[in-house]
Amino acid sequence: VSYAFVQLYDRAGASPLEAPLPAIHSRQIMRVLQRLAQAPVRMYDLEKDFLYTQMWHETKARKEGTIRRETRFPASRTEWILSGPHFFVGNPFYKTPNRGCRTNADYAVLDLTTLPEHYRPRTNYVPACSPEEYQARTPRVPWDGSPVTAGYRLLCRRRIGPSSERTLIPAVLPPGCGHVNTVVSVAFREPSMLLGVLQGVLTTLGDCYIKTTNKPDLHELWALLPYLPLHPEAAARILGLTCLTADYRTLWEEARGLAAASLWSKQDARLDPAWFESLQEDWSLRSPLRTDFARRQALVELDVLYAQGCGLTLDELVTLYRVQFPVLSSYERDTWYDRRGRIVFTINKGLSGVGLPRKARKNEPIFDIVTPDRAEYGIALGWEDVRDMQQGVVRKTVMDDTLPGGPAQRTVTFYAPFDHCDREEDYRIAWEHFAHTP
Repeated sequence: VSYAFVQLYDRAGASPLEAPLPAIHSRQIMRVLQRLAQAPVRMYDLEKDFLYTQMWHETKARKEGTIRRETRFPASRTEWILSGPHFFVGNPFYKTPNRGCRTNADYAVLDLTTLPEHYRPRTNYVPACSPEEYQARTPRVPWDGSPVTAGYRLLCRRRIGPSSERTLIPAVLPPGCGHVNTVVSVAFREPSMLLGVLQGVLTTLGDCYIKTTNKPDLHELWALLPYLPLHPEAAARILGLTCLTADYRTLWEEARGLAAASLWSKQDARLDPAWFESLQEDWSLRSPLRTDFARRQALVELDVLYAQGCGLTLDELVTLYRVQFPVLSSYERDTWYDRRGRIVFTINKGLSGVGLPRKARKNEPIFDIVTPDRAEYGIALGWEDVRDMQQGVVRKTVMDDTLPGGPAQRTVTFYAPFDHCDREEDYRIAWEHFAHTP
């Protein structure tokens, strides 16, 4: 066991007697970790091909005149300096700071179905020096001396919350962008390596490894993860999750040849089987996965592909989900989708304001409901009032201030009937599907 620990939590050559002890509370998770320990290649074996950086120290860089606090929409990618709440697992456009943002809770959730082609969310920091000086101060990669901002990078929140929905929170940062040191990023020599790393860090299995370290700071822990050859099925789903705006056009067009034009593992009207054909086309607004339902399914299938690649069994994947992800599991059980794949109700605290509240709020007469036997407009509604609808629509009218030119009134429509997903059952369906896919 100590040999497995040193393989998992230390670099090659370390003594098994000095191996760090992980936070493990079941034999099943120990078996999962032993399988990870058998991986022939780990990230540190490839360290000549990537550079890890914290980029701008939030306090020091302000004192030195590199960045300044200013909450606004950036005029260019260079002005877009990300903070932790901006992104979530596989989603670089998770939230935007509100006007006059004061805290990390003062952010609004973005609707991916409404993003303009060239959208960038508000930033809380912008460069405070000339473009030439800003680039001169930017860290550079060792292989050709270019700034780390020259290419696409892996982005992760630095602080680790083992009791959170997810611990490892990665996304992709486009060229030109910066970030503060509550976030870490990794620049790669080749786009294929970026996608290869993403197929692990986006998954619950990669997350499980980070949780077991019981460390409060990501720092370079991710460099101990197994590195597997990029699976074409995984590449397709990573590109669909990531390439949401024109800032990701180049990544889409450089990497789509690595992806497989395949099928979803399950049949559902909310999963367009023709989506995979878009991988043969140039990037457009129709290229990425935008609905809540389709994006969740892509992450589920990445979990299965990576688990199979690491030699896990289906039972082991299900066990690590049950044991290590109680918050995610509780969210899954009470997140409901409409017929178009939009979340209509969720207890997920990170998605506050999405969908309907559980109970009607008298001070929010912002809903319409239209069914074959009922039509009411400008009323207060809650999830408990509509969850059993079998036909019709619920409309929610809100003031949206997440896009340039706002605030503007926007109406969101939810189509009945509504249902929720069973992640364990979806794992089983996907496992069978990929086990028989060449």
